Amino acid sequence: VTGGSDGIGKATAQILASEGALVAICARTADKLNDAAQEIRSQTGGRVLAIPTDVTNPLDFQGPTPRLFVGVTDSLAERIQRLVPDAKVVKAFNTVPSAQRVDPKFSGGAPQMRIGGNDAAAKKKLIAILKEFGWPGALDLGGIETARWLEAHVPLWVLAGTALGRWDDAFRWLWPTAFAVAQL
Repeated sequence: VTGGSDGIGKATAQILASEGALVAICARTADKLNDAAQEIRSQTGGRVLAIPTDVTNPLDFQGPTPRLFVGVTDSLAERIQRLVPDAKVVKAFNTVPSAQRVDPKFSGGAPQMRIGGNDAAAKKKLIAILKEFGWPGALDLGGIETARWLEAHVPLWVLAGTALGRWDDAFRWLWPTAFAVAQL
């Protein structure tokens, strides 16, 4: 169960454990994840395995700062696309906190979601879903290979969230106004 340390993920893990399933939960923060696993075990008597990981980004937290374990010449999205060639993989949402993914509330409004993928129809469908979720739309960066750069933003996002002590932010492209462009 992804996001198993709190919210819907934790609730799902509790239900599964109470039904007798062997449950594996994962999330990025090991301490919080281990606490959640112990709580679920205590409440349900179930078997729960805690696996600290980020299933959407290739992050390695073994060190003073997070790093990409795939480097910058590959991405998890590309690996999935290669593994399942008929899949319609579109990278999105990976630098947006889960609480902001639906009905986003950002100071100054929600930014365009940055996306990348090979299938035009899948990207069009994702853009429609984004709009239903309350996003203004998407900035389509190109094919699936652009996912490596979307994933490369994540260590910076993690460092910023850690430094700020909050996870309610997202990246926004700032464009100069017409007046500012005229002044350049």
